[in-house]
Amino acid sequence: MAVRRRSDGKKATQKSQFDIQSRGSPSGHLVPLIGYRSAQRIGGMMMKRFLLTTFRCGVPFGLIMAIPLSFIAGWHLGILLGLVAGLLFGVSMAIFVGIQRQRFKTQRPDFSEERLLLEGPANHFLHGEGVGGWLYLTTRRLLFCSHAVNLQPHETDLPLTDIAEASPVLTAGFIPNGLLVRTVIGRNERFVVEQRKRWSMEIANARERNAKPEG
Repeated sequence: MAVRRRSDGKKATQKSQFDIQSRGSPSGHLVPLIGYRSAQRIGGMMMKRFLLTTFRCGVPFGLIMAIPLSFIAGWHLGILLGLVAGLLFGVSMAIFVGIQRQRFKTQRPDFSEERLLLEGPANHFLHGEGVGGWLYLTTRRLLFCSHAVNLQPHETDLPLTDIAEASPVLTAGFIPNGLLVRTVIGRNERFVVEQRKRWSMEIANARERNAKPEG
């Protein structure tokens, strides 16, 4: 503990509240240490999420665009244009997903009688359209809610008792972001999600817990 001498000659053996609050704040303002570190952690998580979404959306789109552009403009320029197109698409999707994340958090469905286990952005394939929205996993069901900017806005509500299996798959045969949910009556529901293996595992765990008798 630092010892300082006050103007009246007596030693000060306690740190001031200002010293404790200011430490860890580069600007020197009165920002609590815990609050500053929490803000840093949240900011880091948001940036990581933004970069992951940019990568997962931009890379497949860039590869798809590079193929026809290589035939049109030559493979050197085609690859470059594909990379630029992928980057722009990835950034725009990351911004869009961030906006939707905030909107769905404020407009979350009523889960008062169940516990929310996992949520995140998703696309649900319906009649050829990858409908964008939000996917929720609770202790009772798997719920997809689309956002308004779709040709087919809808909700898909799958009770856990109706789900036979959920497995990670490849979208379009090569993009590793697909989730296939098979129902007990043989219906298949396909989604595009982040962390497809985690979704598959969490759904399996929720089904197992749901199947156990209470008590």
